Amino acid sequence: TSQIRQLAAGDEVDTPAYPWQSYWLVPLTGQRRANGGSAIGALGIQSRGDVIDLSEDEQTVLEVSARRAAQALEDMALQSEIYAALEGLLPQIHLNRRSAVDIEYRPGRTRVPQIGSDLTEDRNQFNDQVRAALRHYWGGPGLTKSRLLELCAVQSALEANDANATNALRAVLVDAIEMLRPEGERRPLNPEWTLYSILELRYLKGLKVREAAHRLALSEPDFYRKQRLAIDMIADVLWEMERACRSQS
Repeated sequence: TSQIRQLAAGDEVDTPAYPWQSYWLVPLTGQRRANGGSAIGALGIQSRGDVIDLSEDEQTVLEVSARRAAQALEDMALQSEIYAALEGLLPQIHLNRRSAVDIEYRPGRTRVPQIGSDLTEDRNQFNDQVRAALRHYWGGPGLTKSRLLELCAVQSALEANDANATNALRAVLVDAIEMLRPEGERRPLNPEWTLYSILELRYLKGLKVREAAHRLALSEPDFYRKQRLAIDMIADVLWEMERACRSQS
């Protein structure tokens, strides 16, 4: 019916209740400013006939139930938004607790930097550094002062990048991301392309989370979960690249 199509599209439905198959459906409308009276769902009750013949008391109970159901749906949506926002902050909170200066950035001049010094002794720190470098891919201390600059793989890329360590690190990150690219024709919405597409859109193209998630038809909480997995996979690739580089040097 037209009402069902309106509900599915999230449009405003004026009808207070209507029969559908063996149910009476009551549209649930959002009250938050972002939803502004648009349909967010429907409450269904088993019908007792083709005609909706509720008594005054039954109508009151139904209206109260509908308001509570709508509020519950909106609370669930808000909770998902909050979780998504917090998930985006968790890496930074984690780094702050573990001293971002020591983890993300290379040592100061009081210490003589050595290529890969103590870098691969702690995989959690290594993953944090990779995350910071990707987050600051287009500029920022997470890249320009990263201890990843001392990686053997990055040092080996200096000659091809005009002896610019920052550009060399960018090039190594791109190489690592490209290693995750599936073979064959590009299909961003195909599950096997999801992790690569997240890395490409978020970091190489610099899209915001909301825009990248929309392009990949993902909810923001799901996007953040998959983004963490993608970053861990990049860290694994870089780890193996570093081991290979050291074995050849």
